[in-house]
Amino acid sequence: MSLLKNRIRSFFVVTHSIAKRWLLLLAAFSVFGLLTACGPSPEQLRQAVEEYCKTVDTNCKGEAGKDGTKGVQGEKGDKGEKGEQGEKGDPGTNGTNGTDASMAEFVGFSKTKTDGNAGGWAGMKTLCDNDYAGSRMCTQAEAMVALQNGKITAATFGTVDPNTGGAAWIGGSTYAQNSNGSFHCGGWRSNKAGDSTNPNNGAAVTWAGPNNPTSLLVGHQECRSTWPVACCK
Repeated sequence: MSLLKNRIRSFFVVTHSIAKRWLLLLAAFSVFGLLTACGPSPEQLRQAVEEYCKTVDTNCKGEAGKDGTKGVQGEKGDKGEKGEQGEKGDPGTNGTNGTDASMAEFVGFSKTKTDGNAGGWAGMKTLCDNDYAGSRMCTQAEAMVALQNGKITAATFGTVDPNTGGAAWIGGSTYAQNSNGSFHCGGWRSNKAGDSTNPNNGAAVTWAGPNNPTSLLVGHQECRSTWPVACCK
């Protein structure tokens, strides 16, 4: 019996509280309704609800509104920091072999012959340049390459003397040492005869003639001999 009384009492308390809230809300609407001839405006209703929530029911809260529309895209951001260095790449392919800038090719023998006194190195170059523009006297190394490559042959030496062969001056050889320590007939300024004690020789590429077709070699000749110059360019 006591439990039933408590439940009835609680029901009346709750009902009274709800009725009180609605009466206050209606009173607020009535106050704002007096301000207009056609009843409260939407703005007045909004203000009445806000007043009710502030003074009567502080827990009142409407439903969440709908999501707004998507905003416009923002401006482009700043450039990012430099990334880390990548891994080392694979090695590239080998390049082609270059040419030796100091090595020239045999172009022929000078038409003018000279002994060991040609007026120096410049005189030897002039003899070549007169017949092959831009050429000079071949070095020992260039003459040896010309022999190996078939540029200087027995047939080539046929232009010197087809019967006995011959020789052509070249620059530099240990075979050409003479009495004053020079390998080039005293710098191509000496045509004196030498002997076994005091040789006077100049470097030359030689051919012993048709009876010795394989006798092409780099050697020496006496500086008193008269031969053309082997020219390279």
